[in-house]
Amino acid sequence: MAAAVASRYLHAPSSESLGHRALIAVKIRGLRDLTPRVPFWKLSAHRVPTLWTLYRGLLRNSPAEVVSDRIRGQFWRYRHLTSPADTKNKLLKFHRWLDIFVKAKQGDQQSWDLLRRYARMLEVRKQKDKFAQMLCDDMMWEYRTRPRPRVTGSILRASLYNKPMPRLKPQPINITGILVSRHHKRAVRQAQLDNLLELKRDIRREYDFEKALEHNENLQFPKVMSQSAQDLLGHLQSRIDTINEAFDRDNERLMSPHTPELLEKNVEKFFRLPFAARGNGRRPHILVKMTAEEKRMDTIARSSVSEVGYIGYVKKKLGWKLRNPNAWKVEEGVPEHRKELRRAQRRIDRVNRRRRLATDTDLELEGGGNMKAKSDVD
Repeated sequence: MAAAVASRYLHAPSSESLGHRALIAVKIRGLRDLTPRVPFWKLSAHRVPTLWTLYRGLLRNSPAEVVSDRIRGQFWRYRHLTSPADTKNKLLKFHRWLDIFVKAKQGDQQSWDLLRRYARMLEVRKQKDKFAQMLCDDMMWEYRTRPRPRVTGSILRASLYNKPMPRLKPQPINITGILVSRHHKRAVRQAQLDNLLELKRDIRREYDFEKALEHNENLQFPKVMSQSAQDLLGHLQSRIDTINEAFDRDNERLMSPHTPELLEKNVEKFFRLPFAARGNGRRPHILVKMTAEEKRMDTIARSSVSEVGYIGYVKKKLGWKLRNPNAWKVEEGVPEHRKELRRAQRRIDRVNRRRRLATDTDLELEGGGNMKAKSDVD
């Protein structure tokens, strides 16, 4: 019913009105929002001019290799730039660079001088960056080769700042920092506690002084401490209790017992250290059952991680598990050359024996028995 009434009073637009509307639509067509539904860095209208015209043109017209490296680094640095405004500013800057490169290549002396100074500046910066990288590499090498903390076998005794724990050498800087921090905080807490106790005594004196003055009826004064003494003392006591709780935790660390696991681990380490220091990691109850030759071979095997030569031979004879069981045979050479190697070894032994005899004879003729005795010792 309402639609019928509306159509009765509404008239169809005239032909002039329809033509005017069409003209307005044509004029405002260019003002419509044409924002794409995909990011601009995925559009060919952005990628093709940037990569094939701008980037390629900069590299082709670059006056020096150091400038080309700089261009590559700049494009690589801003490859994740997603802000349209920032991207536009960077593209304008690189287009100005391209204009200068082209002018310099075409013979413009001012542009060429500018690029030459820019190249020298980049060379100096490259040397500085190289030196900084050397320093960083040296610091990383020093960090990787720093002495690793090892368990010494003894126990760091309990104190106000730590519980019993294995002693490490060198002691990690983190543990040292914790102990120093606790030592400093305890001193600060002690100073705070002294101040709070002194302030508490002052409040009590003031309270007692006001109470004493109340008996004099001729004095009229505001009773400040009589009204707020309890609140002040309660606040001070809460802070004192907090500090005392921290002191109680320190005392708990001081009185902490040595755990059986800690004692067992460190006792084992303690008894093993003397033998490890002599190059032998065997326990005493095993050493008493070994002969002198077995002890000597065990010391040789533990003296190095090598698996070739005589050490590899000894390890194989002792039954050690080797990564390459046949690696110890490398020094003997390939089978077809072993005869020649043995003949060369015999010739070397004969020459050494002859020289040794000649040296002993000369010493005996020159110095007599004493010199010969010294030669025998040597």
